[in-house]
Amino acid sequence: MDRTHHGRPPPQGQRRPPTQGRRPGYPSPHRSRPPVDHQEESTEQRSRGNGDPGAEFLQLETARGLRAQIPAALFTGAACFAGSASEDGEEEGEREGAGGGGGLGFALPVAWRGRHERAQTEGMSSNQPAKLTMKTMFLSLLVLSYSVASFHCSTVPENTTDMFSLLRFKQAITSDPTGILSYWNSSTSFCQWEGITCSRKHAWRVVALHLTGLTLSGQISSSLGNLTFLKELNLSSNSLSGQLPSLNRLHKLQILDLSRNSFHGTIPDALSNCSNLQTLYLQHNSLIGNIPPKLGLLSNLVFLWLGYNNLTGTIPSAFSNISNMQTLRLTDNQLEGSIPDLLGKLSKMQRLTLGANKLTGGFPHGLFNLSKSLQVLGLEMNRLGNTLPPNVGDALPNLQMLLLNRNIFQGNIPASLGNASGLGRLELEHNKFTGQIPTSFEYAHSGQASTSGDVFSFGILLLEMLTGKRPTDSMFQNELSIVSFAERHFPDQILQIVDVHLQEECEGYIQATTEIGNVVTQCLLSLVQVALSCTSMIPKERTNMREVTIKLRAIRTSYVGATRREEVMAG
Repeated sequence: MDRTHHGRPPPQGQRRPPTQGRRPGYPSPHRSRPPVDHQEESTEQRSRGNGDPGAEFLQLETARGLRAQIPAALFTGAACFAGSASEDGEEEGEREGAGGGGGLGFALPVAWRGRHERAQTEGMSSNQPAKLTMKTMFLSLLVLSYSVASFHCSTVPENTTDMFSLLRFKQAITSDPTGILSYWNSSTSFCQWEGITCSRKHAWRVVALHLTGLTLSGQISSSLGNLTFLKELNLSSNSLSGQLPSLNRLHKLQILDLSRNSFHGTIPDALSNCSNLQTLYLQHNSLIGNIPPKLGLLSNLVFLWLGYNNLTGTIPSAFSNISNMQTLRLTDNQLEGSIPDLLGKLSKMQRLTLGANKLTGGFPHGLFNLSKSLQVLGLEMNRLGNTLPPNVGDALPNLQMLLLNRNIFQGNIPASLGNASGLGRLELEHNKFTGQIPTSFEYAHSGQASTSGDVFSFGILLLEMLTGKRPTDSMFQNELSIVSFAERHFPDQILQIVDVHLQEECEGYIQATTEIGNVVTQCLLSLVQVALSCTSMIPKERTNMREVTIKLRAIRTSYVGATRREEVMAG
């Protein structure tokens, strides 16, 4: 409707301004005819405005004589909502209106327009306006208002930003051995694609992308930075390469796991903009450079693992600002300098592993402030020296694992370590300690025995007897211990780690096809299982000695009974 003339046709000889652009459902504005005198223009042409097909009007009149001209194109545009957007779709719209398929509010004006045009062709005077009831007028205005607000005919109300971001991510993947990304196509909604989770509250917004262990190759497209509702991004255990994306717009991100890939370059400072980040796993890559001090701005961070890279520089003191930190693992890098005493401010810290670096200085006294929380402290394979504080066991009574091996500590081994009653793993080898080893860490200083410590020691002794190896053997380095060695081979490969002398003694039985062969193998498995149940890193999870005794007696009874039956059968 031409607002300048308030619904009236433009004055004689005046051209209507050309239509700007083209909207869905409107005829093309580029076709035009020579100007026609408005007074001589046939009313059978439904009041065309200077030949502009986009300016067609329907002349309407209510029962009370109120006249109005409504752009017919708006009804044509509305047809797309009733499933009829073609130029000759009036009959389709009429059928849909009659059957209710598209909804009366959308189909009625289209059907009415069809009847109006047929009436014209049957000789009805075009100067006679169509009569509208108030109900029809209301429905027509309802469709008119909806059409003005919705000029497009979209039938897929999806968020195209997230969809296109995912497709660009797919394009950057050069190898997809499992073919999982081949299902990322228009045949299904992107919220149903494998590895994608969309929000229940915010329609068509991606909140999780989880594609782990699929051997994907390629680089991470920066388009993932457009998934502004993303809370979890897990692409771990693939073969992705290139540099890490900044992802600085992902303010809702809580979990970022890009571990076990082949990323190189530095850690982006922009990750500090992910203010809600709680978990950051970048271990087992080829990252270089310094650890960005700006990561200290991530006040919600709980788990940070940057181990097994080639990071250099020092441990940022800014980490002391991450008050929620529970786990900090920087193992196996090239970090230098001393361990910041300010880490002692992290009152929730439970696991601190800094092994296999080039750290210097002495034992960090600031860690004594973590007496209530610290359970695992790994400082092995560094260049730490001087003497251990004599009160280390008293200051850290909740320690379950203390790794100080392969440093240059000297002096006496503090007897106070006996007070750490939950200590299940203590490694002090390859240092420069002098003096005597405390008679028993369980009795030293306090004079009180620890049952859980006794159970652990028994389990270690049993593993030594079964494997023929000592916990201090050179093969047990980094995170490999006699316990983890047994765990990796249990149960299917347990015969591969049994002591050679024990194998020779039982060789005939183990290889036998009779009952005794199965019994001997089962006895060995049961013994290893008992040992592992005694050496759990969590003291409360260790079996008690009463249960150990019962299990050992049952194993002995089974073995003796089988050998006797074998002897009877052989005799």
